[in-house]
Amino acid sequence: MKDNQLFNGSLIFFVIIIGALLISAINKNYKGYKISNNEFINHFSSPDLVINCKELNKILDTKSDDYLIVDIRNQNLYKAINIPGSVNIIPEKAFEKETIRFLKKSNKNILITSDSQEQATIYAAYFTNLGIKGLKIISGSPELYIQQKNNPSYSFYNSEKQSFSYRNFIKLEEKDESKDLNPIMQRAKGGC
Repeated sequence: MKDNQLFNGSLIFFVIIIGALLISAINKNYKGYKISNNEFINHFSSPDLVINCKELNKILDTKSDDYLIVDIRNQNLYKAINIPGSVNIIPEKAFEKETIRFLKKSNKNILITSDSQEQATIYAAYFTNLGIKGLKIISGSPELYIQQKNNPSYSFYNSEKQSFSYRNFIKLEEKDESKDLNPIMQRAKGGC
């Protein structure tokens, strides 16, 4: 399990670095960067950068106005499955000035989700470079969040599995009509 977590951590690190390099290559002549490289590295090496399912559930249960959940996916995917209270931004408009202004003016902690955690990380890197503070990434995708919320077998972390209410999960399952569990006794035909 630890090897899996180490691999996932390494993968996220390399995706962040590649995403930052791509963003810097695309915006080479753009002078709008608001933070230094050290601030950027400190933010993306923080252990609090990624929000897991359990932490997201706590945030949603409190119904706090301190958070803005930004779902950067196609509108059809967003309409099919989304995190309650999230705001949809289509990928084509994610890098436009209007979107940047909207995120800067929100004055909230922004939680970013997308088709995958890697894509959300790239969007977060871009927005962080533009000086948007308080960005965090939701682990996985909205589909994974819904699966994890409803079924503990999809949880990635043992702590999430341990804190899941199995009693409620079992009560929510549909009950089959009661069956007689006593075996039917039949005499074996033939001999040994």
